Amino acid sequence: MKRVWMLLFVMLAALAVVFAVGTCGGDDDDDDDDDDVADDDSGDDDTGDDDSADDDSGDDDEECPDADEDGFQDEECGGTDCDDTDPDINPDADEVCGDGIDQDCDDVADDGCEVWMIETVDSGDDVGQYASLAITDTGKVGIAYYDADNRDLKYAESTGKAWTIQTAVSDGRVGTYASLVFNSLEDPCIGYYRSLISTGPYYATRTGGAWSTEEAYGGSGGERLRMAIHPLYDVPHMIFYTGGTSVLRYTRNSGGVWTAEDVDTNGYTRNSGLALDSAGLPHVSVQTEITISVEPEIIEEHLFYFRSDGSAWYEEEIDAGPHAGTYNSIAVDDDDYPWIAYTDDFLDDLKAKWWNGSMWRQWGVDTGLSVGEYNSIAIGPDYPGVSYYNKTFGHLMYAEYNGSYWSTQTVDEDGSVGRYTSLAYAPDGYPAIAYYDVNNESLKFARMTYIEEVD
Repeated sequence: MKRVWMLLFVMLAALAVVFAVGTCGGDDDDDDDDDDVADDDSGDDDTGDDDSADDDSGDDDEECPDADEDGFQDEECGGTDCDDTDPDINPDADEVCGDGIDQDCDDVADDGCEVWMIETVDSGDDVGQYASLAITDTGKVGIAYYDADNRDLKYAESTGKAWTIQTAVSDGRVGTYASLVFNSLEDPCIGYYRSLISTGPYYATRTGGAWSTEEAYGGSGGERLRMAIHPLYDVPHMIFYTGGTSVLRYTRNSGGVWTAEDVDTNGYTRNSGLALDSAGLPHVSVQTEITISVEPEIIEEHLFYFRSDGSAWYEEEIDAGPHAGTYNSIAVDDDDYPWIAYTDDFLDDLKAKWWNGSMWRQWGVDTGLSVGEYNSIAIGPDYPGVSYYNKTFGHLMYAEYNGSYWSTQTVDEDGSVGRYTSLAYAPDGYPAIAYYDVNNESLKFARMTYIEEVD
């Protein structure tokens, strides 16, 4: 019996040892479980951190949104969209020429475009009427114009940087009907009218920095003056209205002596244009009043063309009106054929005519309402262009012929602008226009240029 109890005691002791070992193993298992829990916690933390990172990314999206939903975030918070309020403005957008807006977000507006650059040349009190523009082959730009406040003839010049402004003539009421050309030495030469004494047209030229003046015709008149100089001969030519005698007269300086002759004696002459061909011979456009009937009195305005062969004048009526050519201008192309821009006051249109060697061709350049006043035509690198005033909207306009048709565009629409336009082409072939700003009573200058495209 005693042996039985001893055996039971040994067995219980053994069980106790086993239980103790199991408990230690359980503790090891618990440690392993702790490790696993730690791993799980680490995983949870990682997952939590990842979730937090994702949440932070979401916060970043909220801080740097794509408000206009064009696929680009606002550059204010590190994106590339320079205007996140407009879906048409982003790095993938196409540039819209001429609006002054940087659509493709490359920090340059209108890049890859031909645009008009506009500046105020003289903002003095009421300056800029009778503007006349000329540009030399080297790029010198000159503008002659009237200072109505001081009643002076003024001249502005630029070689691509700042404008320099001079009073060319100030002896009385001078400077209306200013007409500027450069001679072969690039000296500015200006024909102008002295309205105070009305003794005919005058001629001013600047040589060595000093201006000199002379009377170009000793009789009365000088209104509606136009002047041209042939670059090879340096001989100035003028046409002008004589006033009381209602005659269009032509004068030229040869060997230091001015000679004059009558061109149009058909009736009361109004605006006119003058251009020289390659031989230095004059071509003239002019509106003339024609009496159709005495009783009842019927008077119409017709457009005439005159040319000289050096010994005689030849005339042709090219538009029988009834109200044609109140504003007209003329240019001669490389084939010595004349182009004439003029208003049809009956239809309020701007028209153009061209002599092609055998007949006159005609176009309606702009058929809008009340267009074409103060027109100026010039020959570009290939074909002519015309600057003019849109009276309906008060805008400066430009029309260009491409060999098939005319296209028009608005150059300046800031207020009432575009009277007294004068068109010329720069050496790069782009057009430039001098004109009067009515609202600000100032002289302005517009020049087309190409803005290089940004890669």
